[in-house]
Amino acid sequence: MRMASHRSSALIGLVAICAATQGLSAPPSGDPIASREAIIASAKTVLQEGDDIPFDRAREAIGAIGYTRAEDAGSVRLLVGRLTCEERVPSVRYADGVRFAEEYRPTPYALARIGLPALPALLSVIASEGSSELQVARAEEAVKQMLQREATLWYEQAAAEAPAESGAARRLRAAAESLRDEPALPPTGRRMLFSLITWGNAGPPPDDLAAGIASPDEATRRAALDGLRHRRDADIRALAKLVGDPECARRERAEAATALGRMRAVAGGGSEGPALLALLAEERLRPGKPLTEAETPAALALVRIGVPEAPSMVETIAHGEAQLRTNCAGVLATMLGRYARAWLEAAANTADSEVAARRIRAELATWAGQFTGEGYWAEGGQ
Repeated sequence: MRMASHRSSALIGLVAICAATQGLSAPPSGDPIASREAIIASAKTVLQEGDDIPFDRAREAIGAIGYTRAEDAGSVRLLVGRLTCEERVPSVRYADGVRFAEEYRPTPYALARIGLPALPALLSVIASEGSSELQVARAEEAVKQMLQREATLWYEQAAAEAPAESGAARRLRAAAESLRDEPALPPTGRRMLFSLITWGNAGPPPDDLAAGIASPDEATRRAALDGLRHRRDADIRALAKLVGDPECARRERAEAATALGRMRAVAGGGSEGPALLALLAEERLRPGKPLTEAETPAALALVRIGVPEAPSMVETIAHGEAQLRTNCAGVLATMLGRYARAWLEAAANTADSEVAARRIRAELATWAGQFTGEGYWAEGGQ
């Protein structure tokens, strides 16, 4: 169920009232949900013009879809169709390898930011006999940036379900093997894709970011993309402050949490995570009870945000308070479906203490019947 525009306006109105009452900053965008949807629509319009649009015009549109973390099937389909959209890399070396690579092949990084809504399509590219070597390589790059070594959980499951000696099974097993020895990243390491490092010389952003993304002028487009990133980060930080403020009425905190979830909000500094965890501690999740915006807004927001929040959920299960441990396990079960079991089992086997391992296994037992299906986004969550 997509949030209707009048509901979005009411939500932002409540947030602004609470911000004013508590002396906090309201979101700079005014209505960040409506702004996000306008930017996504504008970027999709650019990509729908066809394959002949100039590379730099496509690059900014691809970046806008990635940074807004668009979850709709149309956005994912457009990006997967441009997996090999790239410009030849000059021979000059740059210290910031991630930014350099994204400048010349933007699509894998945009799909990695989108996260779980893009994963089924990426796995299909890797498994398909009709995919070129370059398409497979770029799809694997996106999955690695998205999931790091936990991508093996999805690769191994997909390989097991493919015909035993098929090319699909071989490619999926090879992809899993390539990540098996990847070092574990701390939760902060997974946020590198959402950092606010600026590359190039972006000027001041236009007032209308959605129009700027579609501008025929390259400087305007780049300034709009840079402005989008910074404004979105500021919106997230403003909403996170409200969610985490115990002096603000619970209704407004819940509405701000819902806004973060609808935005699929991830800030480079991780400001949304602790705030949502603080509200999650006040909720009560139980196996078999669906998550709702009314009763469990923080839990549902974390589910919608997706994989960037998963490591902190695992960490809290290992080291947090009892009810919060249970709530985090419920979030993972809804977010990841059957893959949550494998993720938590691996975490229990590598826990830093027997106490942490025992806590993780206790939640595995509590939520055993809920680790089913493909996860929230793969099963049509909105």
